[in-house]
Amino acid sequence: MSEYLHWYLVELRNRLDPKLPQRKVHEILSETEDHLKESARELAEEFGWNENDSMLAAIQSYGDPEKVALSHLAASDPKFWGVPPIWVIFGSALVAIWCWNFEWLSLRGFFDHFGETWENGFVATLGVFALVTFFRACRAGYRSYRKEVMQLGFVTAFGLVFLMSTWMISVPDQWQGISRFHINREEKNLWSNLTALNRIEDLCELGRNKFGQAADPGQIPFQFEITADLRGAYDHILSLNRGKSPTVSQMEQTVVNSYIVPGSVIFVTPSKPLWFFQQEDRFDVARKRWAASGPSTQKAIQGARDEINLYLAAIAQARSGRIFFFDSRVYGKPVVLTLLFLPALLLLEAVAYNRSRRRSPLPVRVIA
Repeated sequence: MSEYLHWYLVELRNRLDPKLPQRKVHEILSETEDHLKESARELAEEFGWNENDSMLAAIQSYGDPEKVALSHLAASDPKFWGVPPIWVIFGSALVAIWCWNFEWLSLRGFFDHFGETWENGFVATLGVFALVTFFRACRAGYRSYRKEVMQLGFVTAFGLVFLMSTWMISVPDQWQGISRFHINREEKNLWSNLTALNRIEDLCELGRNKFGQAADPGQIPFQFEITADLRGAYDHILSLNRGKSPTVSQMEQTVVNSYIVPGSVIFVTPSKPLWFFQQEDRFDVARKRWAASGPSTQKAIQGARDEINLYLAAIAQARSGRIFFFDSRVYGKPVVLTLLFLPALLLLEAVAYNRSRRRSPLPVRVIA
């Protein structure tokens, strides 16, 4: 047997042995040997070369053992986790993309998307596991999946436009939207906030009167005082922002260190209570802010009502059958981040494909 033929068959066997049944390996080696011998014989008859030279030419024409082995392995219907590797590649890539976009695809809602520490840790771990699975599945296929991965990336980015536009009910000129998964909860909260606005309006009228008439801090009603207890102070402000006036029994009877004052804007969030009232440490400054609050407070309250009505109108459109609410603020970031993540997947696929190839230099001999 030619030394080149022996080398070729050994290299081919080394690439096939661990991955295919012995019967299949012997079949491939036998077919390869017969083909190379026949090609070498024809070349020797045509050009008058000796055995080694004609065999080397036949091998160079047939292809290096790495390429031939990969073609046989790819045609052998390889499996990964019991299914064709391409399905695991697609699944793990989609999971990795979701983890990469977690801040925007966490089901929390438009601009209300940051997870808790444990959630971010879980997603990071899941993302690493998905990438490792993606890498191993790419290796298991014994061929390049570059084209399929690229197609998946672009199709996913395009699909996110429609997914996000269906999932999130966006509202023009508003910095938040409403998730269809939480539409009942958000609608209930918005109606509650609309009711709270009326009570906030009454509290503002009471505050202006009391601070305008008070000559000293002792004449200020307890509803507009904040005690030294920080937790109690937060609960107090939160209660007022919900349009509720706490009772004396709910308050810590400790030293008063600041006063409730109106803000200039009412922050409307579909999933949370309104936020309007603030605190001021000095009594004289608090009086001035209350005295100047009339027009600005009415403007803030009317602005909040308009915002809430916009959200409610969008919910009504969704309930009446509107499917898509296209808004680049909603789908823009996930699409861009997915396209930025695609090169990383392609690089990982290329490394996996190269790792599946056991390189060995093909002998080179100049044939005169």
